[in-house]
Amino acid sequence: MVDSSIVNHYNHYWIDMWKIDLMQYHSLVNVEQRDGQTLIFCTVRGKWLKYQQEELVRQLIIQYLITEQNIRKLSIVVEKSTGLKGQDRIDIAVLNRGGKPFMLIECKTWTERVNQSVLNQISRYNNQLKYPYCWVSTGKGNFLFSFDKSKNKYAQILDFPDGYS
Repeated sequence: MVDSSIVNHYNHYWIDMWKIDLMQYHSLVNVEQRDGQTLIFCTVRGKWLKYQQEELVRQLIIQYLITEQNIRKLSIVVEKSTGLKGQDRIDIAVLNRGGKPFMLIECKTWTERVNQSVLNQISRYNNQLKYPYCWVSTGKGNFLFSFDKSKNKYAQILDFPDGYS
């Protein structure tokens, strides 16, 4: 564990991927062709968006959260400004039933590697926002971390945490 940042030892196999197959939720994601464009429906925002790989990852995660973890759509926030400098946006934030921060999720495309820059990005957001859990996903690579606010440290976890309610 390292203060205020997540150290990427992925390339050296020091952190393990969370074993989850998000593609099993693909049938729950609405994708269609309109006027020569591929569109994907965002369940949380209730609107059609231009299809992008990162958006597919986001929608697969949302379907997992709703289907497997029984998280209400109202508890999921998508593409919200961090309130920090620049144009930083949270991909997905999950609030518990009391409206308190539960999990911060950073989505990347299938082809992106989870490297130090990606881990720095989510830890930079979370060092200010203080969510107890973070998830970084490329769709096929998934990494979960808990955040101890009192010690300002991250620790890897290998399964979805309890405590949403």
